[in-house]
Amino acid sequence: MLGWPTMESMPPRPRAATWALALCAALGLFLFVARRPAARAGQPFTPATDGEVVETLPRAAGDPRAREEKRLRHLLSAAPRDVNAAARLARLQIEDARATSDPRRLGYAQAALAPWWSAPDAPAEILLLRATIRQSRHEFPAALADLDRAAAAESGDAQVWLTRAIVLSVLARYDEAAASCAPLAVLSSRLVHTVCLSSVRGVTGQARPAAAALSHALAQTPPGDQARPWALSVLAELVGWTGDHAQAERLAREALALDPDDAYTLALLADALLEARRPGEALELLRGREQNDGLLLRMALAATDAGATEAPMLVREMAERFAAARLRGDRLHGREEARFELAIRHDPSEALALARANWQVQHEPADALILLQTALAAKDRPAAAPAVAWAAKTGFGAPAFDAALAAVREVTSR
Repeated sequence: MLGWPTMESMPPRPRAATWALALCAALGLFLFVARRPAARAGQPFTPATDGEVVETLPRAAGDPRAREEKRLRHLLSAAPRDVNAAARLARLQIEDARATSDPRRLGYAQAALAPWWSAPDAPAEILLLRATIRQSRHEFPAALADLDRAAAAESGDAQVWLTRAIVLSVLARYDEAAASCAPLAVLSSRLVHTVCLSSVRGVTGQARPAAAALSHALAQTPPGDQARPWALSVLAELVGWTGDHAQAERLAREALALDPDDAYTLALLADALLEARRPGEALELLRGREQNDGLLLRMALAATDAGATEAPMLVREMAERFAAARLRGDRLHGREEARFELAIRHDPSEALALARANWQVQHEPADALILLQTALAAKDRPAAAPAVAWAAKTGFGAPAFDAALAAVREVTSR
């Protein structure tokens, strides 16, 4: 999925932005517990290296966000149906889930919304939060139903339309996604509207005109615009799809100069460096960011490719996180695990099974690519048929994708 902004980065007009709503994408950023499985009772655990993260401690009591969370919980214990307090607490937890890759935060957010969790007539603000949680858990039909209700109740909320466009794109309903971008022309800025629409156009075989339109919109936008880092990361991906890797890297680095901690852009740049066979640079880019699962995966890939001494530790940590997710029944990260099984464990059969299961849930370019790659590696060309059909329908193209698609078609035609 192309990168998508927080509410802070897309101030709608005429009403002001009210909160920062974190969304999980597509770009390799998946939400499951970034924690080591607990050791057996009585058995000590010794980190493999001095730098290995064992656990991330809760915020100190004096931290402003910790104080705010405590205040909101106190309010909700006295008045569980306080919509404002519940929404504020849920937003904070969703933001934390995005930053830490810890889905327990999504559970806390759901708990804050408990009085309305199953209510079809929940307030529009609650419906949007509920949809965001469901979307991050890949419950896309339920998320879309909530967003449709929210749009009917509060048609002037730009975040509703943007989030709806995200979900529809994941479901490969591109005409509807583009239609969901349309209200942003009035409710938000020209840049936000252009990014939304260009994201959809880029997936549907129009990467060059989409990149041109977005580049023009950026040129007309003041340098300090809060949506600029997001727009630059989307433009970087679009340009990369056209094959201009040098320009894509420059744009990604420009986005990171404005927002150094944006995990989506970090993953995008790391993938570009890995594809360019520059794993050492990818590893250096991501050092110290092991807490985020999507970035840890890329660190493991980069360290393995570079023959780095920390490669075994990073691979082991990533494998343990996948194993912990399976124990919880969490199957949200099929695309990432398929990549891990293919590139690191060299198990194409397992990788293909994961990629096929993932395709049943979402249809993004990265999902199609891993399905093509695993089908080729497993020598099971018919398994690639859904991705081939998706490519024919959308007209999507990118260098790595085109190469995998050509390989599948070549073998099929023999």
